[in-house]
Amino acid sequence: MTDNLQLQTSRLTNASDGNLIDDSISDIENAVSVLFGITKDTPIDQVMSIAAGGDVTMIGDLILSGAPTNALHCATKLYADDNAAFGEGGSYIVETGSNLEDTTVANAATEFLEFKGDDESAGWSNVEVGDDAQFDYDTDKTKIVCKSSGDYLIQCMYSAYYIDVSIYDPWEYHMSLYVNGAKAVDNAASEYVVDPRDDMHSYVVGTFAVMRTLAANDYLQVACTNPNTQPDHFMFFFNKWFGMTKLG
Repeated sequence: MTDNLQLQTSRLTNASDGNLIDDSISDIENAVSVLFGITKDTPIDQVMSIAAGGDVTMIGDLILSGAPTNALHCATKLYADDNAAFGEGGSYIVETGSNLEDTTVANAATEFLEFKGDDESAGWSNVEVGDDAQFDYDTDKTKIVCKSSGDYLIQCMYSAYYIDVSIYDPWEYHMSLYVNGAKAVDNAASEYVVDPRDDMHSYVVGTFAVMRTLAANDYLQVACTNPNTQPDHFMFFFNKWFGMTKLG
């Protein structure tokens, strides 16, 4: 006889023993109970209903074991939220900037750029989509915070003066991206300036953009290194913008 643990379509016949029929029905009921999480000895229509066309409507929750790894796998809500494509209503976006919030970098020094954020007097307000705790001016105006793991486009724009180039010209600077307080992208932007704007100031406008995979709660900062060594001179930053957009 075929092993009773195998699922067969023709095992039960009119000649089958009564105990075999009873045992098989019991096995089938037990399998359905395990597969669908049905409490034994309760009506099955409380858990699911099957329409004439074969569609299945789940009344209870379908819990997946994890994120999909195949094109035809189901995806959890968390996975869909964390991997939303860039576009209307979807991504995590943070933008913050300043017209008047000054960052001064002395010669031979490195400083994090500060951004004004929600202070209207600075001419900027921060914009956030996805989570309103990505930038907190009161806590640390140098940081923007990732709130959903994924791939991000990170951008920074800035304007700067180098003071009194009549004494020290040419000059240079280096911009770096920091993640969680550690330098992640060295020299994301740099410039060697040889054409002063006037006798007292050399003015530059710079920008950079990088792609970076981030984890939830990673924080980002932009630092400027002023490698010039002439005493009593410094870089003076204004018109600064810093932001990131989740792409995947």
